[in-house]
Amino acid sequence: MKTDYEIQKREYSLIKKENELLKRENAIEKKENEMLKVEFTNMSQQNDMFRTKIENKKFFSLIKRRTDRKNKV
Repeated sequence: MKTDYEIQKREYSLIKKENELLKRENAIEKKENEMLKVEFTNMSQQNDMFRTKIENKKFFSLIKRRTDRKNKV
């Protein structure tokens, strides 16, 4: 039969292991969050590039229309 001391020692050991696992889990979640931040930043940059591309197309088509109108006159 185990003594109270042995039981408490075992409980302490289990709690210590659980804390280590939680620390590892937190570290993994932190890395995942960092990866998501990078991914979000990349998507945001791609959005900006796409928006710029569209704005450039609109701008150049406007210039082309104006030039075409001037050439007709």
